[in-house]
Amino acid sequence: MTAGSRHLPHLARRLAMALRREPPNPHDEAWAATVLSAAELALFRRHRPDDRRHALAVARTVQSACSAARTAPPTWVLPAALLHDIGKVDADLGTAGRVVASLCKLVRVRTAPGTLGRYLRYERRGAELLTEAGAHPCTAAWAAEHHAPAERWTVPLRWGRLLSDADHHAV
Repeated sequence: MTAGSRHLPHLARRLAMALRREPPNPHDEAWAATVLSAAELALFRRHRPDDRRHALAVARTVQSACSAARTAPPTWVLPAALLHDIGKVDADLGTAGRVVASLCKLVRVRTAPGTLGRYLRYERRGAELLTEAGAHPCTAAWAAEHHAPAERWTVPLRWGRLLSDADHHAV
């Protein structure tokens, strides 16, 4: 399986989620408000409903894994789970546009003009938004690095692996 094709099951689940229009569970959204700073929460609320549902699923998966291991995550980890895709908010692509963008990424197209180009650079833009919001440097780094190979991560490997696994298994 190629590096791009290993993401296909994740992308298929995300597409199915994008087609659902209901907002996230209000209880989960209230929980996110206890995890994020005011500036981070303002960013989180800019997410589309399907992105908020995904982010909450990732964060809850991380939280459950930490609970099972009886360990508390560092303060940056749950915000990183909730905001790893935040750069997508500036691209403003609909579901069809996101499918095209995902296909571009699978075939390693990294640049394009306009909205599509902004989406293709969402990881870097997410890191910028988080830095501007005063997020922990590891939270911003994870936004930039979450699709990079583990050997390029600057976040602690243990937490990067947990976040990456949660991202790829949560819907």
